[in-house]
Amino acid sequence: MCFTHEHLFYIVGRKGDKTITLRIVKGVPGIIEYLKSHGVELSTSTVSRLIREEEMPFKRIDTQILLFDLDKIDKWIVGDDYQ
Repeated sequence: MCFTHEHLFYIVGRKGDKTITLRIVKGVPGIIEYLKSHGVELSTSTVSRLIREEEMPFKRIDTQILLFDLDKIDKWIVGDDYQ
């Protein structure tokens, strides 16, 4: 299964003299689709619980807007420390 990139965007910035690119997915539907494309099938209620209990890496930029850093999500999938 392919991830459609409908919810994916990139943030490019600088950290010192290095250019960094963040892969970001917006919203619960986007992260569910991304996880499914990596063989991790979770329901909306499960993802909502993981977010509520802060067991999944995310940033809340508004009450209705959640962002997921895919580098952190990839580490989370395999059980690595994503901090």
